Amino acid sequence: MSQNPTENLRRGRRRIEEIPEMILLKDWTWDVVTKRFYLHIRVCLDHDGKDIPRVTEWFVTAETVYPFGTIAIYPSCKNSITNTFPHQSINAFEEENHLWRKGKLCVDLIDQTLGIRVPEKEPFTVDERLFWNMQRAVLWLRAAAEERLIKNGDAFELPDFPVSHIQTVFAFQEDCVSMMIWESTDERCGIARIVRRQLSSEQSIAMIRSFRSIDSQKVIYQPVWGTAIREKNYENALWIRLKEVPVINNWQVPTNLCQLKQICTNQGIDLLAILKSFAPKARDGRRHLLLVGFPIPAHIGEDSYEMTWQAIELPALSCGKYTNRVFHSGKRLSIPQTYGARKGYRPSEAGWWMNDKAKIFLDSMELSWIRSENWSARTIKGRGKLANRLANQRIVMIGLGSLGA
Repeated sequence: MSQNPTENLRRGRRRIEEIPEMILLKDWTWDVVTKRFYLHIRVCLDHDGKDIPRVTEWFVTAETVYPFGTIAIYPSCKNSITNTFPHQSINAFEEENHLWRKGKLCVDLIDQTLGIRVPEKEPFTVDERLFWNMQRAVLWLRAAAEERLIKNGDAFELPDFPVSHIQTVFAFQEDCVSMMIWESTDERCGIARIVRRQLSSEQSIAMIRSFRSIDSQKVIYQPVWGTAIREKNYENALWIRLKEVPVINNWQVPTNLCQLKQICTNQGIDLLAILKSFAPKARDGRRHLLLVGFPIPAHIGEDSYEMTWQAIELPALSCGKYTNRVFHSGKRLSIPQTYGARKGYRPSEAGWWMNDKAKIFLDSMELSWIRSENWSARTIKGRGKLANRLANQRIVMIGLGSLGA
């Protein structure tokens, strides 16, 4: 592939010279890592804001098929924002080229958020598309500096959860009715029963069957599924109910155990103690789920409407006898074995937990978030659903043939 920018890219770049807040630092350059062209620019606002410096640097990427293809705007690894804001991908990680962070801006926002200077509909012409995106990036940055990216009445959007396990989907059922059940209980953690359905050799669905107390004796909430979902073959998971969305650095979800522990501590929850109480039910050499739940509103500024859950895949916990992870019986192991009790400890719960704390539940442990979806009737049937007044009518269609079908 040619490493020289196309004439369309050059034309599009010339147009952004009309934006007074922008200074071009480096013209179109081919990035061998992401296989895209990028511009390096500087944005200068009139004033700084909370967590937004007045002068920041950015990278804009585009494809050779411009004005088509993807246009993305990322904060630079140097001299730019490090927090994550609403309407932005998680900004905690760097791209492999170490030029920009992965916190892509969402500039496709309504005019009431960014202002009325820019048309809401994105154009796809050579002279207009890049110009449109860069104008809105400046407006996004100014709105972030003035803390008006979101306002009361806006539809609530979850923060960006970095899914690292794409083979599994966690499905739950929550709505305003189940919210009343959660509001009526004081339980903040417990055991969940999960039923898995294998879609293929590589993909599976983990469905919540019931939320129970930490001793598994009391059922807190049990969603209603079809007859194919039984609790006969289930696996244990741990659930924790928070009071609010788990975020740090403005609107960033935790990416390691230390950050999650701090969020739980701030809400009066001892995460490590809860993990310890769950550990005896998970010593089977398999990875189990940690379900993090919290209430969300339908719109910003409104009361909580329903619970939502985000699943984390925990590492396999210690079990069995101690084995050396490199050598065993004089032979080198090609695959590291599950930790047993620490050397010097008996293979019992005390020894296993000591090893969990020393080797597994470290502050640096990265959180393996799993794609989580609400499969309630309201969510699944929401798109394309007729108005209730019409849906509740008794209607007969005669002679419409395939149209009626």
